[in-house]
Amino acid sequence: MPNFPALKNDLILRAARGEDVERVPVWIMRQAGRYLPEFRAVRAQHDFFHVCRTPELAAEVTLQPINRYDGLLDASIIFSDILVIPQALGMEVEMLDKKGPHFPNPIVDPSGEEYLKVVSYKTNVARDLGYVYEAITLTRKLLNGRVPLFGFIGAPWTLMAYMIEGGSSKTLSKAKAFLFKHPNESHKLLQKITDIAVEFLVGQARAGAQLLQVFESWGGELSPELFNIFALPYIRQISNRVKAELSSKANPHFEELPPMAIFARGSHYALESLTNIDYDVISLDWTINPVLAKERTKGKVTLQGNADPSVLYGTPDVIRKEVERMLNAFGTSKRYIANLGHGMYPDHDPDHLKVYLEAVKEISTQKNKSNSNVKTSVISSKKRGRDNGTVIKVLDGPQVFSSYVEELKMIAFEIINTEFPLKIAEMKEISNGMDGVEGWSDDSVRFLELSEDYESESFSQESKKRKVDSDGNLVLEIDLKDTAGKVVRNIYTQTVSVNKNVIEMLKIMKPKLGQMIQGVNKVKSWIQLNIPKMEDGHNLGVSIQEEILKELGTAEDHIFGVMESINKYHTSRAKIAAKILKYPGIADFKNSINELDEVQWLNLRLTCDDIAQSYAVLYDRIKKNWDRIEKPRPDQTHINT
Repeated sequence: MPNFPALKNDLILRAARGEDVERVPVWIMRQAGRYLPEFRAVRAQHDFFHVCRTPELAAEVTLQPINRYDGLLDASIIFSDILVIPQALGMEVEMLDKKGPHFPNPIVDPSGEEYLKVVSYKTNVARDLGYVYEAITLTRKLLNGRVPLFGFIGAPWTLMAYMIEGGSSKTLSKAKAFLFKHPNESHKLLQKITDIAVEFLVGQARAGAQLLQVFESWGGELSPELFNIFALPYIRQISNRVKAELSSKANPHFEELPPMAIFARGSHYALESLTNIDYDVISLDWTINPVLAKERTKGKVTLQGNADPSVLYGTPDVIRKEVERMLNAFGTSKRYIANLGHGMYPDHDPDHLKVYLEAVKEISTQKNKSNSNVKTSVISSKKRGRDNGTVIKVLDGPQVFSSYVEELKMIAFEIINTEFPLKIAEMKEISNGMDGVEGWSDDSVRFLELSEDYESESFSQESKKRKVDSDGNLVLEIDLKDTAGKVVRNIYTQTVSVNKNVIEMLKIMKPKLGQMIQGVNKVKSWIQLNIPKMEDGHNLGVSIQEEILKELGTAEDHIFGVMESINKYHTSRAKIAAKILKYPGIADFKNSINELDEVQWLNLRLTCDDIAQSYAVLYDRIKKNWDRIEKPRPDQTHINT
């Protein structure tokens, strides 16, 4: 490996390896691209792939965002393209203005000339892709240690899709049809691509790449079953084989392996699988809830992402608020790298990206500084003494209260963003007379009008009911048992479904509401210990305490009320599910459905948000008045834990 300048900023490497960081590292996919006027100036003079194949130009373009956003980006990514691998397999690839990649001769079927050429092509990676290695080495030297450098590839399935579709596609119908029609030939092609990809990534690391990312851009176009068959095995191979190769005796200069990241866009269903295939970082698109992603990956990997790129069309205030929301969701001290959920768009304003980068740096620094102050306070209290073997925690400043506020805001955010599992539309269909549910028809409604037996749960009488007009003509005849059976079976099916969803809701919500209550109690303890009477004789401290405790009591009532409502609803649903085959009255069924509706659920989420926001306002008041408040005596300022 060549000798490179010493690295001055290893923040992203530490985050990728799961180490604590003083702030969140940030870089942006397509940070070197068409949104930058300096990039457009280069492209006006040179073809896209000419820039990729010319190390000096590739290095120049790679450094453009690093120079423009000096001190705000924590990584660079080599300017290249995922489609250089198909080129190295003998395929012609063009980059057309306003259209994107284009393959003049795509793969059509296994018997076609292009497929046979690709699977038998004798690629010399060092020769055919050596220009990327040269660009990486040159860029590392020109970076002068300012930030680490990413190398990357496209994942096998994504590359195969391009090679068959001949370019971008909304449906990937040709590529997916190929999987179904020719599974064996698909695996042969995917393995060919994988072998080149492994050698290419190893070569990038040897040339100086300090992190490696695999882009499975079309992963979300596959069903979970197809993903597990045609995507997952090959991206697993890549991580395993690259790390094994770089750990071998042939590469003794790697004291620490480059962290590897996987970006499988749209493949939420595969998060658990991706967590366990030896990647250090999983990059997320903007359509997945960060809290859910953290729960599913269980802290085993670093998460990266995931702001919607379209947020950069917003005002600076909107961008900063979105950054704060994102940082609250992911956390700021460990296992997180900020990015967008996909790449920059050509019409993005470069100044808006600067706002985004500055917000990540400033907000995460402040959050980690606040958390550090809290930790320091607790550590200091442990050193100051023990009471009968019990650790004494000294609550000595509004910054501690601030940490509790941040904790509550985080819990509130999780509750607000919890997906509502109950099928509201389905429930309304039931409560509004089973409209739209199979088996519930006008005849069924008339049946209820005619039959008192339905309400009395007795069907042992006459089987058919008849209705005649004023002239004695038969206008309706219904078989009670048959019609009732259809209706009740449908009601029962719907009930079981709703009941199952309620149980899932309880699993999700009870722990979060419990955390909210614990947070409320923490705030109560702090207030009772740290807001005594004012030095100047005013009772402001006590009045603040009473006001806050009153609000906290209201908040607790809200939380317990919601928990009671959820439990009540669940109990009533369980009872109905047990009774339904005994033909209960439809009125009882309808009433119980409305016990927890969409409005009540929305109120729960708004209440939790209001609680957190009111604490933030109260914190500002406490901070403002802190110096006017008589400080508690040492014997007043402890909580036995």
